[in-house]
Amino acid sequence: MLLATPLVHAFNADGHKLVVQLATFQFSEPVQQRLEQLYGERWRSELVYFADWALEARPEPALRTVFFDPDDRFFEPARHCPDNSCVVGALQESLFVLRGTGFTPGERRQALQYLIHFITDIHIPVNAGRRADQGGEMISLIASDLERISLHQAWTERLYPLMPDDWFTQAQRLRRLLPGLPVEEWGQYVEPAIWAMETHALALETAYPWAERRRWDAIYQRQALAVLEEQLLKASVRLAATLEFVWALEMEEGLQ
Repeated sequence: MLLATPLVHAFNADGHKLVVQLATFQFSEPVQQRLEQLYGERWRSELVYFADWALEARPEPALRTVFFDPDDRFFEPARHCPDNSCVVGALQESLFVLRGTGFTPGERRQALQYLIHFITDIHIPVNAGRRADQGGEMISLIASDLERISLHQAWTERLYPLMPDDWFTQAQRLRRLLPGLPVEEWGQYVEPAIWAMETHALALETAYPWAERRRWDAIYQRQALAVLEEQLLKASVRLAATLEFVWALEMEEGLQ
């Protein structure tokens, strides 16, 4: 039954809050002004509060993932994301609303909340895993209590709760790491397809090889937590860079 279960696993809600909190430390003044226009003076707390809104909205499971075949070297929309039904398509549609005209503030807020959700999702390695096993859904691991879970479930449900502190404390700790990280490099491309291919390569380097032992144990968890931490940092940097790309020029020109 495990191997036949469709993809329904969603990344931990506190993980989305962590990414948003980290991103708020990186927003430029023009971006902060635009967010205040959308959410009011309490925009920081509002963003965090709505960080997991998309979980409640129950998007199609396919919108959280994009899968690849062994010989794939780049993202092809028609093959990897038919009808825009993948995480790359979901991000592009959110960007279209945020950058477009004729949308209401409510529609823009909704698009931003989806953007936050899917930027986090696209950085979870198994969400850009192999098509053949549906991002690790068809690979089972054995936990210390002999419970069987899928590789996909391990990364999307079981891993984040193993982080040592609550999301707010984690955000404060990770914030202090930002000055020593390649933030400029991470934020260079506001292109979901590039992010997806990068995450896929990371999955092939880490999540899959480590699963060959078929164990969900302390060894795997320790290695995976280090990867997850960097991916959440990267997601926060790219969220900030994306909003800069979408709004900074508009704010400078005084457009509404």
